[in-house]
Amino acid sequence: MFAGFWSVLGVLSAGQFYFASIRLGVPVDWPHALLWSLADWYIWAAIAPFLLVLAQRFPLERPRLAGHLAVQVGATIAAAAAYAWLRAVVGWAQAAADDQPRTLASVLEGLLLKSWHLDLLIAWAIVAAGHAHAFQRRSHERALRTAELARRAAELEQGLARARLQSLQAQLNPHFLFNTLHGLSALIHRHPDTAERMVIRLSELLRHALDRAETQTVPLADEIAFLDRYLEIERMRFGERLVVRRELGPGTLGVSVPSLILQPLVENALKHGIEPRARGGVITIRSRLDGDWLELVVADDGPGLRGPPPAGRVGLANTRERLQQLFGLRQHFDLANGPEGGAVVTLRFPSHPEPEPVAVP
Repeated sequence: MFAGFWSVLGVLSAGQFYFASIRLGVPVDWPHALLWSLADWYIWAAIAPFLLVLAQRFPLERPRLAGHLAVQVGATIAAAAAYAWLRAVVGWAQAAADDQPRTLASVLEGLLLKSWHLDLLIAWAIVAAGHAHAFQRRSHERALRTAELARRAAELEQGLARARLQSLQAQLNPHFLFNTLHGLSALIHRHPDTAERMVIRLSELLRHALDRAETQTVPLADEIAFLDRYLEIERMRFGERLVVRRELGPGTLGVSVPSLILQPLVENALKHGIEPRARGGVITIRSRLDGDWLELVVADDGPGLRGPPPAGRVGLANTRERLQQLFGLRQHFDLANGPEGGAVVTLRFPSHPEPEPVAVP
């Protein structure tokens, strides 16, 4: 490719020389025009690699800009002088071959007078091309390093986010287990058969929770199925005092949701909305699609909030933080009193529907 480039320059220069000689009335035959022009550019082809290497080794960049510029000014002058000397030798040989002998000094003098300034420009053009290539290579290397650093930073950020999510999810299991065991202790002496069934259901539920320990998202249908197992245990404590209603909108069961996102909200409703009242109450679980968003609601008909929403409840704080980790600003968490009493927790986050599974009975 390198030789081809200089050959093309030689052919183009030969064509210009050939037609110009015809117009001036001193025609030169094509073989001679081509031979003289190729000799010009092949000498430059021999000198060019040294100028290109100098351009790469002495880049025109601070803090050594002045020193490097001085080196390259000297190098271009030397290159132009080297070209003139070599071309004079070749021209002297060509003249002798054409039976037009000339002295080497006269050939060199003619070259210096006619083309010294042009030779300097060619030398500088080669140096400029070397600088352009070196700059492009350095820019490409910087871009690759930047991309690699960005990739590593993204991997680190994703790893930290996964670790944070796993930590948050791991907090749910002991918290849930503690509260369930607390309820179990109240049944052991009064209703031992019920307590035994509760232990069996609890072991099944914990096994299911452990199987999902590494899973951050599941279809809403799976989350509802897990919630049903949990509510089966709680019904052993509350009996007919606990009523659960589900209002699951069409198309929502296949939407991916954070694993164990509903259980802490239902547990909070049980503890603060149902347990304090002798007659119990109703918990309502709703889901609906709103454009590209999924809305989940857990509501109770208990006494509601008295004062500002509590900030220290583990399940609620955990749920809020998990949503922030998973969706950033594209999520909404709200705890407030319902229009007809009771507390209402509303979650909103982007929906990513999957194939609709079989409906949960």
